[in-house]
Amino acid sequence: MVALRAGYKSLFAKDSEEGLTFGGGVNYRMFGTSSLMLDSRGRISGC
Repeated sequence: MVALRAGYKSLFAKDSEEGLTFGGGVNYRMFGTSSLMLDSRGRISGC
């Protein structure tokens, strides 16, 4: 499974110092009950 996400905190707030957030992840089932999960995220401030 692959997941992508994005958002903008405080979108309508005046003089907000928070900005765009984004991320993604992968969940790969390997053998039986074993799985490999990778997740990453990021933020762009002051946009």
